[in-house]
Amino acid sequence: MDDIASKRSGISILRILATLSVIFLHTCSGMTAYPDRYGIPVGSALYTLLIIGRDISNWGVPCFLMITGRLLLDKDRKLSMDTMLTKYVKRIVLALFLFGVPFALMEIVSDHRDIRISYIPEAVIRTVTGQSWAHLWYLYGLIGLYLILPVLKAYTDVCEEKDLKMLLMVVGAAAFVLPYLNEIGLSVPVEVPLASQFVFYPLMGIYTERYALRIPKAAAAVVTVSCGAIIILMTVRDMPHAAALEKLIYIPMSVGLYLFTDGMDIHMTKALWTIDRLCFGAYLIHPLFINIMYKALDITPVSLTGNAAACAAVTVVFAVCFAAAAFASSFVMSLIPPLKRYVL
Repeated sequence: MDDIASKRSGISILRILATLSVIFLHTCSGMTAYPDRYGIPVGSALYTLLIIGRDISNWGVPCFLMITGRLLLDKDRKLSMDTMLTKYVKRIVLALFLFGVPFALMEIVSDHRDIRISYIPEAVIRTVTGQSWAHLWYLYGLIGLYLILPVLKAYTDVCEEKDLKMLLMVVGAAAFVLPYLNEIGLSVPVEVPLASQFVFYPLMGIYTERYALRIPKAAAAVVTVSCGAIIILMTVRDMPHAAALEKLIYIPMSVGLYLFTDGMDIHMTKALWTIDRLCFGAYLIHPLFINIMYKALDITPVSLTGNAAACAAVTVVFAVCFAAAAFASSFVMSLIPPLKRYVL
């Protein structure tokens, strides 16, 4: 218990909240991705509410990445390419195949309406080429991040604050500002090799920790809520190029949430730590329950009620149920020693 109590509860709380946000995002996007199939008129109040639910939940992955940067780029942690390959990358590759192949196989069987042994190699190929279930995109990004982390750490361990701040500005501008300018027609032919959220947010995570970037919790809450309000307004007004602009807004939104939870000073309990350890498994498995309900059983919040407000409330209930099923399944999987040791 002492070892658990010594861990920072804020990081665990943020990881759990981020996992829940991703589940809610996919609860909404599972319907908005196929509006015709589920009878959702594009532009209707119902469609707009689901889009809002999807978009205001997009801070989960940035927060995951900030946590990764905070933990793995710490000066006290030793990272080598051998460690990254044999521990971190291996874990993600195993997760991709253990979950990606069955998910891809389910899609193939669903498309062909029959079962054949020959579908297995196709499922493997789909997984290798990134054509399994969409949420696994995060794992492919993690592989790339883990491969470059030793290089990033070698720099962040010795650089000064102003240098890290400048690197953040360059990567942030290249990853978020330039794409938005290109989207609105102001093409800027500048390329930065590190231009990715998988570089920016881990760097932001270690920057906020190392240089004690802190603001009052009330201010962090205001920043987060304000960003959410802006996203809602953009969606309601159907602003052009909103998707590219939202990526910029997710920066202060994610940082605000990170700072809000990071400042929490509560006793780390065994229950909190247990839930924290189930997050990765819950992330991997949760789309299974969404697909079973939406595609296999054809039961969605929209099928239960056509009223926009009622459907929004039912969507929240669905998300809670999906989260409960995902964390319960993750717990069951954690009871399998090889799975817990090498994947979860």
